[in-house]
Amino acid sequence: MSRAARATVSFLFAAVLVVGISATLSSASCGIDIDSGQIGCSELGECPPDFECRFDGQCYRLGIGLSRSCGNGMVELNETCDPRETCPDDCDDGDACTVDTSVGSEQNCNVACLRTIVDECVSGDGCCPTDCGPDNDSDCSDTCGNGELEAGETCDPPETCPTECEDNNACTLQQRIGSRRNCNVRCVTQVINKCESGDGCCPGPCDATNDSDCSSTCGNNIQEPGETCDPPSSCPQDVNDCDDDITCTNDEISGSAANCSAECVNEPIPGCEGDCDLDNVCDFPDERPGECPDCFGCGDEHCDFIGGERPDNCPEDCDPCGDGVCDPPGETSDNCEEDCSCGDMICDPFEFASGNCPPDCGQVYMDGGVSTDDDGGGSTPTGSN
Repeated sequence: MSRAARATVSFLFAAVLVVGISATLSSASCGIDIDSGQIGCSELGECPPDFECRFDGQCYRLGIGLSRSCGNGMVELNETCDPRETCPDDCDDGDACTVDTSVGSEQNCNVACLRTIVDECVSGDGCCPTDCGPDNDSDCSDTCGNGELEAGETCDPPETCPTECEDNNACTLQQRIGSRRNCNVRCVTQVINKCESGDGCCPGPCDATNDSDCSSTCGNNIQEPGETCDPPSSCPQDVNDCDDDITCTNDEISGSAANCSAECVNEPIPGCEGDCDLDNVCDFPDERPGECPDCFGCGDEHCDFIGGERPDNCPEDCDPCGDGVCDPPGETSDNCEEDCSCGDMICDPFEFASGNCPPDCGQVYMDGGVSTDDDGGGSTPTGSN
């Protein structure tokens, strides 16, 4: 069973239970009509036939409720992004404990990311859910409490873990996931795109006609209750204006300039430090053992050269350079020339003395200072005969 199929708790609070979709699918096949926006999408963004999942997590009939002004460069009614090139092309938030689904389309300026929390204990999926532990999920830390921040942990000692999640933005939903006993508590953020009066949020796809939280005086150059900016030109216009130049944050925008409700959302990526992108590949030199969870393989007695381990940053695994044997992929001519220059048709003194490079030196044997070359095609160093 896939991780997405195991994720049963929807983080989109406004969505209706997936059970309702199954029942509605049966009804739709019997010819019973369904009103747009009356049932929730599944956790994978699925809807009944002739319907599609939209930014608010609800199913809408194809062609209904789309923007008429997509492409004019301003986020307006029924849009989440405009111009089109600012629409998100990747919904991955870097957290193994969320299933991230993209809905909508760039063509209609209504792309949005829906997130579902993984809650099942499964070893090897990179996620340690709230109610799991090292006894039933290998992704959970068995060293929580030692005061060292290690792979899979976001806080250690446990008392340093966050106790609440609140960013004071009415247009985001924040959920606290993980647990102190596993040293992996963090906050997951979902941008609200549902038009709902009285929640204090005026999402980008809404306006004063369908959400009382939207300003009816936006554009009068006075920032009033419910507005985050006014005039609209002073608001962040799209996600590019929300780039904080920090590698370890997911940058999003909530609200819209058209409603004077635009606000940047910069959510930290769990476990990320410096340029660590949490792709399970140690990208040296930006990522280093001891700094990035991607590089925690140092010390396992295997020199993971592809993963970024080198003799200078992981000597305990990568110190065999100079033993006369070129050990790929850990050693190359770039990081261990004395072992790995064999094959360049030059018999250097090290290769000649060690006799470990027949392609360059032929079969060279040393006996009391006398050497012989079996004419293997290589050249014998000057002065060695």
